[in-house]
Amino acid sequence: SRNEASWTFHTTPPTSHHLRNYPSVREHSEWYASHIDELLRQGLVEAYDSKQHGPLRNFAATINPLHVVSKADGNLRPIIDPTASGVNDCMTKLPCPLPDLASILEHLPFQGALGKRDLASGFHHIKCSPEARRYMAFRHPTTEAVLRWVVLPFGASQSPPIFVELTNAACAIFQAECDRRGLRVKLFCFVDDYIILGVTHADVVGAFAVMDEIGGELGLEWKTSKDRGRNEHLRQLDFLGMLFDTEKMEMRISPDKRQRYAADVRALLDAAATGPVQRHLLESTVGRLTFIAR
Repeated sequence: SRNEASWTFHTTPPTSHHLRNYPSVREHSEWYASHIDELLRQGLVEAYDSKQHGPLRNFAATINPLHVVSKADGNLRPIIDPTASGVNDCMTKLPCPLPDLASILEHLPFQGALGKRDLASGFHHIKCSPEARRYMAFRHPTTEAVLRWVVLPFGASQSPPIFVELTNAACAIFQAECDRRGLRVKLFCFVDDYIILGVTHADVVGAFAVMDEIGGELGLEWKTSKDRGRNEHLRQLDFLGMLFDTEKMEMRISPDKRQRYAADVRALLDAAATGPVQRHLLESTVGRLTFIAR
């Protein structure tokens, strides 16, 4: 069906029901349990019922451990770990094409208008096929009941490329409709973030209307509180940590990102001066510097 995903495996994943949730889940068990219960209410996860599903193996070929990580905004993100269960290693790697930010700069309209918007609920736009769900099961953080993801989960190695395929296809559809309507815009998509480059503010407003209309037909939901450029003529716009400027015709690191990246580098160097540093801190900082270099 529309927006439904299946996993492609080069090797059959091992059957595994013995793995338990990570200690981070116990640290946030009350929050996690409430969050999972809300996902269940919304139909984004489903619970095992022996009367409905039969033997547990029919419902869950693999039960993955739960984990929780902190997002950049300080909120928590629940994820499953199909790497621990061996499922991720068995998945066929899919392409994940993302635009180079320099290509956005090449299409920047002189003294033009800019806009951006984000999709709400990201991966939740894509449902997993019934067979795919069997490899995305987990245990409830407090009751130990077995559940599984109905929608694309965080943690599965091929969730990002599957989602990018959807958002890139949507971007192409939006662009085609904008062209058909004579709107002088160029659209770019970076995972779930869209940027609109328009010759005039009216062109950008028209593109927002297209994305509202066609996006609804595609089953996409927008985080309208983060829309920028719909109601105001913007010649400067912060997008993915870079400030695009149609007057100076340049792309530069936004002041907030510059301060944050500098603080991260200082923190890493200070930590390295006193002893070993955690690998994830090193990888995170190097990744940001690589992003800037590109």
